[in-house]
Amino acid sequence: MSGTRGAAPTLPRWPQRTVAVLSTVDEAVHAVPVSAPVRADDRRILLSLHRSRDTLGRIRRWPEVALTFLAEDDLAFTARGRATIVEEPMAVEPDYVAVRTENTVKISSISGLTCPVNDLDKTAEFYETLGFRVGKRDDRQITCYVNWFWVTLTTDHDTGDAKPGSGPTLYLKVDDIDDFYGAVLAHGLSPSTEPRKDRSGRREFLLLDPDGNRLAFFSK
Repeated sequence: MSGTRGAAPTLPRWPQRTVAVLSTVDEAVHAVPVSAPVRADDRRILLSLHRSRDTLGRIRRWPEVALTFLAEDDLAFTARGRATIVEEPMAVEPDYVAVRTENTVKISSISGLTCPVNDLDKTAEFYETLGFRVGKRDDRQITCYVNWFWVTLTTDHDTGDAKPGSGPTLYLKVDDIDDFYGAVLAHGLSPSTEPRKDRSGRREFLLLDPDGNRLAFFSK
């Protein structure tokens, strides 16, 4: 996907009659060729599918899709989003159904929490007693794990309004931090920070929910 940093990701333009591959995920990954998808605007694509295709049932059950383009002039990209059936059947082609895909905000996984604490040793001992595995540590923070999920305990209270007892920060992984930040802005939300590097080197930004709870979005 193309776009400038801090702006919503925009679809590139492709030649007419380009053939793309539409992928859906239900019980398994399913991919079909799609002839001549049309760029409706910066975020939406229109395409048609024959009414007999299994793909339609998959879209109804699981509308998250990916549309992969390999076009002239070395243009190659994948547009991920949500598919919606907008005309069934099509007035001009009754054997076909019109489908619209729209780029959506997508989170890859819930990765962990950061909790502000006063006494690092005491709190680390508490979590270790509960069965957490102690991992990386420095003089201001320690990270404990349960399988892949992590809790970072920190005495560094310089992030937003974080202070002991104020509640944790939920960390959510995304594929591209700049594209995701742009999509958040495009949806009318107001992050507390712009994407920036944290102490570990990953880039992140903060967003408060309507009750002031902290969400930190990051990518590696």
